Amino acid sequence: MRSFEGILAFFLFFGGIFALVALGNWLLRRGREREKQLELLQEALRRDDLDAPTRQALLEALRPRPHGSMHLLRGNWLFAAAWIGIFAGIAMLSTGSEDEGVAVLMVSIAVATLPFALRELDARRRVG
Repeated sequence: MRSFEGILAFFLFFGGIFALVALGNWLLRRGREREKQLELLQEALRRDDLDAPTRQALLEALRPRPHGSMHLLRGNWLFAAAWIGIFAGIAMLSTGSEDEGVAVLMVSIAVATLPFALRELDARRRVG
């Protein structure tokens, strides 16, 4: 039975890493696509042959839209889940479930620090 738990922990750990890498790649690709769209809109606004309704529609597309508190919850749910996971991992460590507690703690810390790491990578790509 112990070997099954080891195999399960192995797949959970590397499955979590794979999921985080896939999420990071998806977020980076989505950010690049948004940048391209904004560049196209800015380029279109610079043209002199645009009529007033088209120019107004392009400006409306660039205008930020107000979001309610649900937007904050949607944007931070992954971070909140990771924060809860950190404390769950600490609780598991303190109750004697060391193997599971370490796994939960490691994955939660990785998920909590993922946005910071992606932002740092993006900033380094822009500089270099």
